[in-house]
This record gives sequence, C-alpha cells and structure tokens, in this order.
Amino acid sequence: NAISYTFRARLTSDNGPTPQYYYVQSPSRFVSMNSFIGLTPQYSTSYTVDVQFEFIDVISNTAVQSGYGETCTVVTPSIP
Repeated sequence: NAISYTFRARLTSDNGPTPQYYYVQSPSRFVSMNSFIGLTPQYSTSYTVDVQFEFIDVISNTAVQSGYGETCTVVTPSIP
C-alpha cells in the first residue's frame, strides 16, 4: 500500500531535454492542478502529469519509491 504520492507536471509544450517540472506531494492519490508548487494553471493549456508512490518494503521495512509511471495529459478548460 502506498504511503505517499509525488506528482509532477509540466507544460506539454515544454518537451525539451530539461523541462520545467512542478511538484506536489500528497498522502492521497488525488490532487488538483492548483496544488503544484510554483504552477499557476492557465486556461486552455495542456499539461503532462505523472506520479510516483512511496511504500514500505515488507522485507527491509524501509520506504521505497516506485519511480515515475506513464504520463497522462490534462487540458484545462477554456475561459468561461
């Protein structure tokens, strides 16, 4: 069972070799775009998001990080 999640997001258009990532740590597997430190979400903008989780290894009884999984794309709504 996961004990912590680390989400990272970047502008989808920022796909160079060193993109600017924004992070948020959470005990929950759910976060909002407003949660990312340093990120001010913009209307009609595409973001790429992935997550890693931390769990306790039952053999060594130490915390282990999973590494980031597959990315997904989140598109914010247009201006109302």
